[in-house]
Amino acid sequence: MALERGAESPPEGVKVCDWERVLAARREEQLDLAQLRRLGPEVKPDQIVAATDDVLVKRPEKGRSLCIRTARVVTCDGFRYLKWRRLRLCCSNSIFSSSSAGPTANGYFSSGDGARWIRNFFTDRLKGFPAKEFVLDWYHLTKKCYEFSSMICKGRKAKAHLMSRLIPCLWQGKLDDAIAHLQSYRPQCRNEDKLDELIQYLKAREPYITNYKERRANRIYIGSGHAEKACDLIVARRQKHKGMHWSQETAESLAALKTLVLNKGWDSYWESRQVLPLAAAA
Repeated sequence: MALERGAESPPEGVKVCDWERVLAARREEQLDLAQLRRLGPEVKPDQIVAATDDVLVKRPEKGRSLCIRTARVVTCDGFRYLKWRRLRLCCSNSIFSSSSAGPTANGYFSSGDGARWIRNFFTDRLKGFPAKEFVLDWYHLTKKCYEFSSMICKGRKAKAHLMSRLIPCLWQGKLDDAIAHLQSYRPQCRNEDKLDELIQYLKAREPYITNYKERRANRIYIGSGHAEKACDLIVARRQKHKGMHWSQETAESLAALKTLVLNKGWDSYWESRQVLPLAAAA
């Protein structure tokens, strides 16, 4: 309605920065209202967008859990939900031939919280992707900063003041400025060990912290919400109910079966043992 009226100010519930992106796209790209309603990142013909994450489920032993890793792969042809092992195998062997994106395509892999196993996957398994790119998920980056700030700062006002200086630096990819602000806060922090831990967290992920503001303005991925959704659909909805516990083999097998359902390949697999092509339209 606001677009139809030609309103310059954002409607209720819409951020100013998002509204400005919509208006800019309408002016520069002459998009119609239907296109503007779904304005967001687009996958290019030579691009593979693969996001990975993990989820914990309970083991029979008290206090024990096991980790199941999942992925969602998107190309311009469509998408696939995958078990982590299959994505790792496909990338190792450059198996993306079923889509228009071949092994030399651009690879973007969003990391969630930048876990070590995902970073290792990017550096070790994706050597065949000459234009690969890895970006630390903005949501998890800010979440980690807020968690640490609660242990670093003395009260809510001090936390708000620190974050008001730290977050804008990270949003623009100015990691050196962000670390400088943290170092300058040392005389008044209540827990220097946690301050050092946050600084080390940021330094370890320096290659993957980018200019999020610029990427968002250009409608390029800065998050990994589709990876978290994959964990929910493939694992959590079936295996994380009260009283449930699983062995590694059973949990992994159930997750694999769930990918068949989500990819609409259940009948073809059980009738002819045919697995749908990777990342083709579902």
